[in-house]
Amino acid sequence: MKIKRIGLENIRSYKNGLIEVPEGKVLFTGDIGSGKTTALLALEFALFGLRRGGPILLRHGEDYGSVELNFSIKENDVRIRRSLRRGKSGITSDECFIGLDGGEIEKTSPTELKQKVLEILGYPQELLSKTNPLMYRYTVYTPQEEMKQIVLSETEKRLETIRKVFNVDKYKLIKDNSKILASFLKTRRKELDGRVYDLDEKKQESSHMRKEQESLETQRKEIEPRVISLRKKLEDVKQERELIEEEVGRLKEAKNKLELFDAEQKRLVETISREKEEMNDLTEEITMLQEELKDKKAKDFSKEIESHEKELDKLDYKTEEKKREQYSLSRDVEIAKENISKINELEDCPVCKQRVAPDHKRHIEEEMRKLISPKEEKIASVVMDIEKLELKRKELEHEKKELEKLQQERNVIILKKEHLEKAINRQDRLEKETVQNKKRIGVISGEKLDLFKKLKSFEEVNSKFLASKKLEEEVRSEERKEEIRLVQLKENLRSNTEIQNRLQKEIMTKERDRIRSAKIGEFLHFIEGEFFSLIDDIERNVMIRIHRDFNEAFIKWFDILVGQESIHVRTDFSFNPRIEQDGYETDYDSLSGGERTACALAYRLALNQAINKMAETIQTKNLIILDEPTDGFSSEQLERLKMVLDELDNEQIIIVSHEAQIEQYVDRVLRFEKVGGETIVS
Repeated sequence: MKIKRIGLENIRSYKNGLIEVPEGKVLFTGDIGSGKTTALLALEFALFGLRRGGPILLRHGEDYGSVELNFSIKENDVRIRRSLRRGKSGITSDECFIGLDGGEIEKTSPTELKQKVLEILGYPQELLSKTNPLMYRYTVYTPQEEMKQIVLSETEKRLETIRKVFNVDKYKLIKDNSKILASFLKTRRKELDGRVYDLDEKKQESSHMRKEQESLETQRKEIEPRVISLRKKLEDVKQERELIEEEVGRLKEAKNKLELFDAEQKRLVETISREKEEMNDLTEEITMLQEELKDKKAKDFSKEIESHEKELDKLDYKTEEKKREQYSLSRDVEIAKENISKINELEDCPVCKQRVAPDHKRHIEEEMRKLISPKEEKIASVVMDIEKLELKRKELEHEKKELEKLQQERNVIILKKEHLEKAINRQDRLEKETVQNKKRIGVISGEKLDLFKKLKSFEEVNSKFLASKKLEEEVRSEERKEEIRLVQLKENLRSNTEIQNRLQKEIMTKERDRIRSAKIGEFLHFIEGEFFSLIDDIERNVMIRIHRDFNEAFIKWFDILVGQESIHVRTDFSFNPRIEQDGYETDYDSLSGGERTACALAYRLALNQAINKMAETIQTKNLIILDEPTDGFSSEQLERLKMVLDELDNEQIIIVSHEAQIEQYVDRVLRFEKVGGETIVS
């Protein structure tokens, strides 16, 4: 893995910065707080995302920031960008992007991006669920203070860290999981043993049920033939009963028919008697009507009546005209008389306002009287005409009434003739009906004789029917009892079979559970015995190999850095540093500041070398980052650092330090300077 560039936007002291990282040995130098470590933390964030309790990278006062990282692995370019966003719940990383081999950058989730990075770097996928990327920390980049902490930590804590770094903690996890599995298997075995405690009892119960089923089968085989025989007998008795029942039905039908004939014959006799009486009455009535209508003719006066009605209408019309004329003449006379009265009462003319002379009044009155006289004569003539018309109308009215009376007499004669005709027709019809009824009585008498003959055997047939019905009921009752017994037997057989099936299933299940319990016991014996010993042996061999490689590298790097024959270091099997000075064992705190730093750096480089040697798949072997590796070093030790750098075979080495002497040992120097609160890299 080779870092190419790191882009930072609103990351701590970086407003909008870009760090181009060359190959070879590179020094990040600058004053304390100039942004060197921030660049390395941003690099780690780009690869693995936010970690719980980790440093806050988002610049104060900003709500959004991002880190973009470009690096190459085996000539393949990788581009990653992660964002930071400040919200109500704190700072989150919600937008992630990745691009491979110069392709377009694609959006992805933080988890998917971390998984992809682990695949690219060749790190175990188990690290996906861990927030602290230990393998990266102890192979690529470890802050110097953290390395001193692992050197100074308690034995158990150090071993736990070492196991995690070398992924050896999986053996402890295997043993812990095996113990959990063993506990589960014990519980499971106990549960299975609890299920099979009554297995023998179930087998005995199953044997008893089989014997009971054999007895039931024997009974069923005995009853079924009887039921079949009774069904056949019942069917025969039923058919015989149905035949007799049909005969009884026919006889009952004949009996009902005889009763109907009796009723019909009685009705016909009564009808003939009534018809005879009615014919006698009709004979008398016909004789009387013939006497009344003798020599009588029915003349029609309707035309004369109609003519009189028309004449009366004309007289009424003429009378109305005369009355209207009389009214008009009378009205004229009244108006003239009113005018005479008004003239006589008039003193002055209403038009000219002059006094009206008596002569003038008389003149006008005479003129008016000349008009009144002929009209009064005409009125008298009109009154006489009206009286003549009314007299003539009375004569016509009298004539009309006489004609209507004659017309009514004619209608009575017509009605009597029609009644006579109907009476004659009714008499003829009654005579014919009487003849037919008498014939029908004769036919009925003959049919009644036939029915009497048939009904002589009714009592005998009915007795047979009742006997067959009783026999059918007896056979049916017996057949029903046997059917019920058979159904009960079959139900008992079905129930017995179900119980047996259930018992067999239980027995099979319990047999399986017993076998499982035995297998679980064997497996438990293996886990608690051979398997635990095997895992312990594997872990011990792995830790011995790791310790051997680590111890050799630790001694090598410490000797290079310190270069004193009086001080020797090694590590025990718990990876505790063992320091011997002048032939005496001493502790870490007794060393000088430079020697303690050299010890921590040697420990760091030994871890890097051991991990890279053991984990063949990881792709970060060519990169190492040393953060402030020379704290407390003397000038001589700083010169020895060059020997270390020359000894390291990494293609890219990044050193973070403010020691100017180290500039002589590297290929490129990147200077970090904070100007106005913003980091500038040159």
